[in-house]
Amino acid sequence: MHRLFLLPLLLCLASPARADDLAEIRGMLEPLRVPSTGEARGAKPVFTPIKHRLRAWVESRLEGFPADGDVTALERRLNADLVKADLVCGNEDEPGGRACPSYDPKDGVPSDGQGYLYRLNASYVGERKDALLIVTRLGVDMCGDDDSAYLYRSVAGRWVRFWEQEQNDYRSEIYQPRGLTGVELSEPRAGDGKRLVLAMGQFNWCSSNWQSVYYDLWLAGRRPEAAARLLAEKELSYNGVDDPILGRVTPDHALVQFHVGSLDRDTVFQRYALRNYKVEGDRAIPVGPRVLGPRDALEEWIARRWPKLHGIWFEDEQELCGKDGLEWQFSFQRQLSGGDLVYGHVRWDGLSEFTVLGVDRQKRTDCRAVRTEATQLPPPLKAAPQPPATTQ
Repeated sequence: MHRLFLLPLLLCLASPARADDLAEIRGMLEPLRVPSTGEARGAKPVFTPIKHRLRAWVESRLEGFPADGDVTALERRLNADLVKADLVCGNEDEPGGRACPSYDPKDGVPSDGQGYLYRLNASYVGERKDALLIVTRLGVDMCGDDDSAYLYRSVAGRWVRFWEQEQNDYRSEIYQPRGLTGVELSEPRAGDGKRLVLAMGQFNWCSSNWQSVYYDLWLAGRRPEAAARLLAEKELSYNGVDDPILGRVTPDHALVQFHVGSLDRDTVFQRYALRNYKVEGDRAIPVGPRVLGPRDALEEWIARRWPKLHGIWFEDEQELCGKDGLEWQFSFQRQLSGGDLVYGHVRWDGLSEFTVLGVDRQKRTDCRAVRTEATQLPPPLKAAPQPPATTQ
């Protein structure tokens, strides 16, 4: 008797998304369309069931979508349905779109999407483009969006989710909206077939271009519950550029590239930071390089030695020293020196091996001036050109 009683309930819970799911999601979002108290940027525990209901609706729409289907057309259809159901804002330039509300337009308060969704994204990822990435976005107060990401693989004609990343803790002292800017997927590694997933993005805010980026590295199996997070890093970065954070993964390696604040008062945000990790088993081990040139290596060394130093002024001239021509001399002024020139010395062995020899008040005399561009390697990762915006 108990089994017969429970069976209809279990079938109901396991049933695919229904046609009125978007109306249910709108009913969950509409109470949020009021000014927030500022705590957790308007995010609430109800965000989690909204995310899961939205995910279930997307997955119901993936039924019958072929492994090599037109993902651009899929994204267009999904977003058209969301717009029609009055769920989306921030797409006012599209047919049927609407601007996100502003709670105090007289004072120039930026618009926000609290109580709305932003357009979702669908794309193929991986070297062979064999995995489908879906990114859903919930609006929050003060210019942010809470992004969730899901990866699917095609199994016997069905799309099966094997990795996901969501934020589901909304305590104000913990919660920060995480905008997703990219997901990189490696090829399966030998032995267990697991794949590295690198998720990167920014903690969105209204105020400054100096905001934190994050990068999480996962080891994904065949199901979401089998995924293990190897890294969860956050660093201050400059995001007023086309490539705020980029990444690349292979089955045993991860590379992340972003912009950091330079100590040099003339360049400010022009310096790239690199983060390299070698993956052994279920461990991510940091390896070099971290910088693109000897002057960057000197800057990092100075920042560690004098953490309260806020600005230095490099001279335009760089010099190569020593018989083998592998030692560099940089002259600069720093606050602790009272305005006098100080000379930093760095040895550059090979492509990415830098050794800071130290800082001295005395200038070496066995040096020759070189071109400025000779001191810097090109960044290893390039931002992909942005595709034209799709319309409904």
